[in-house]
Amino acid sequence: MIEQVNQFVNTYLFGYKPIFGVVALITTYALTKFIPTIASKLLEDYSQIKALFQGTFRVVLWVTGILISLSFFGVDVSSIVAGLGLIGFGVGIALKDMVTNIISGIMIMLYSPFEKGDRVEVGGYKGTVRWIDLRYTTLYKLEGEGMGENDIAEIPNASLFTETVVVREKANKLDDFISSRRDGERL
Repeated sequence: MIEQVNQFVNTYLFGYKPIFGVVALITTYALTKFIPTIASKLLEDYSQIKALFQGTFRVVLWVTGILISLSFFGVDVSSIVAGLGLIGFGVGIALKDMVTNIISGIMIMLYSPFEKGDRVEVGGYKGTVRWIDLRYTTLYKLEGEGMGENDIAEIPNASLFTETVVVREKANKLDDFISSRRDGERL
């Protein structure tokens, strides 16, 4: 009886495992086309966040799909997963500051405490926001001692969460005017 079960498993089930491996790869390919398209519609206002999410998600999907496919082909993936975990841990420690700045940049873009064109004061710098990137916020037209109008300051986004940011002047004063008129204030 045990020999018949072993023969059945080896003949029929093992014979279909490679097919499941190919199906896993085809499914992975389909998901890498489908899911980032949905994400791009949800994040269309945030182009940098969208690009980061799409790239990261594609890599994670492909690695997962390949590991699942390899397991169907009889490869022991537990050592590969352990190795990837150690590599991820090492890279995470090495890139801690960069990851912190990227997460802070995402939060700044989503919550918009200040925008491009606003005059702000942060960490001893006073200037106009020129660009908000995933890693840095760039100020230009700097004011203060030793600062020139052509000087530029790139402030890491992580420090914007640890220091006080004072918005001196909003770039779009029309929004302030409209909101004040709604509140019944007279200008």
